[in-house]
Amino acid sequence: MNVRTSIDYKTIVDHLTTAVLLVYPDLTVHYINSSCETLFEISYLRIHKQPITQFVVLNDSSISFEQALNKTFQTGQPYTHREALLTIGLKDRYVDYTVSLVTTGTHQSAPLLLIEFQPIDRLLRISKEDLQLQQHQVARQLIRGVAHEIKNPLGGIRGATQLLARNVKDPHIS
Repeated sequence: MNVRTSIDYKTIVDHLTTAVLLVYPDLTVHYINSSCETLFEISYLRIHKQPITQFVVLNDSSISFEQALNKTFQTGQPYTHREALLTIGLKDRYVDYTVSLVTTGTHQSAPLLLIEFQPIDRLLRISKEDLQLQQHQVARQLIRGVAHEIKNPLGGIRGATQLLARNVKDPHIS
């Protein structure tokens, strides 16, 4: 039985775990998916047709978010920023984001920007925990090595005195 289902792309995009936005050339929001609503803690109804720069605050980039959007509109070249610090309300989140130009192929509609945000807080936390574990293991090995070096010379001195005691026939030296 060959059953074809009719699913539109919006349904698929709404089920992605990546936060997706579509932005008009005037930098107002055209569309956000449910992951984006969750990330920005805002509904589609509140953000629709609002300036994206009003909701997206990125603090640690050499190029501002608005400059990245405008540059992509002008050149058509995608822009990606890794480990960007995104401020949402009073919280900071680390994200990777990519800005791409989307054209419909018709001259009647203006191109849109597709902006994808991938939260990476969890990945950074795992990476930090892994680094701490590695540092802990190195410290343990270093301590074991130092303890062995402290213990080993004392054992060597003890062994040398035992050999000397066997070789020396003088009963006064023991």
